[in-house]
Amino acid sequence: MLMGDEAFAEVAGRYENKAYAYAVIIPDGLKGYKPAPPAPVHGILIRLAAESDSRIEVDASYNTLEYRSVREASVGDTEWFVKRCGGSWRAESDPTTLGSLPALHIKITCIQGGGNSSHTVLDGVIAIRQTPANQMLGVIYSVTLETTEQRYADDKKVYEQILRSFKLSEG
Repeated sequence: MLMGDEAFAEVAGRYENKAYAYAVIIPDGLKGYKPAPPAPVHGILIRLAAESDSRIEVDASYNTLEYRSVREASVGDTEWFVKRCGGSWRAESDPTTLGSLPALHIKITCIQGGGNSSHTVLDGVIAIRQTPANQMLGVIYSVTLETTEQRYADDKKVYEQILRSFKLSEG
């Protein structure tokens, strides 16, 4: 994605996704990017620095794979990152909340050659909003930070602001 690309619309301040019934606040000085119409909009991507690939993604999608637990959804949601790490990664996880939903916090660090600055970190919180069995599929919500270990402490502050601002709405 290129900033200024007409395929993406810029968002600042409060971002609300009515289709998936949630909202977050983009911190001052940052901008989010969402697909421009008529593309479907699941969430936003926030670039944290022009000179790096560090970013935060806020996403929601229907639970079409019918994950039965947040842990199962987190494995499916992070599988691409683990594959990118090759055989060298470490992970930690613990229960948390996202808005009012029970959630799972997972942090995965790719262990690559060289110093810590080359290690890539994926820090995510994933939750499922269940619906009654006779209605549509539930919704999987995720807020993820992808950055380097060198930038992690600073980027995590912004990430935590966004996590704290996450609110569900009626949907």
